[in-house]
Amino acid sequence: VSELLRNAVRVFSDGFPVPVPVEENLSVEGRIVFELCRIDPATCSLAYFQVNTWMGPGACQPDPWPEQIVYEVDGWSTAGMPSGNEKVNCAVNRTTLRHLRRKYGLPGFGAPEEDVPRDVARAEAKRWWQRKEVSKYVPHGLHDVPPEFHP
Repeated sequence: VSELLRNAVRVFSDGFPVPVPVEENLSVEGRIVFELCRIDPATCSLAYFQVNTWMGPGACQPDPWPEQIVYEVDGWSTAGMPSGNEKVNCAVNRTTLRHLRRKYGLPGFGAPEEDVPRDVARAEAKRWWQRKEVSKYVPHGLHDVPPEFHP
């Protein structure tokens, strides 16, 4: 405890940038989501539209935490969540996410570790981008739609 206190006094005495850079105050899972959004802003934009609107699937709204995304839980999993007669999942670039988990030395805690084959990833992305709810939101701020997925 005394070592932590000495460290805190040293940091305070030496000074630090204000405001503190966002990444410095994030958990490792928060840093992964932050970096994931930097690498793939289009999919990240869609994911947060799914979380913050009724654009669907419904499984995205109750599970917006970085841990849910990073460990591919519930709606963020490849298995998805039931929605009506289908299983749906939230938008996430799984291959990039898995690379980042490995980069930060995090286990998947049951989530697949292998990269998603490109054809499977493109088919999943096409399903997200071509949902009718997505086309409704494109004029309202979801501008990053990749051209090949325009509804």
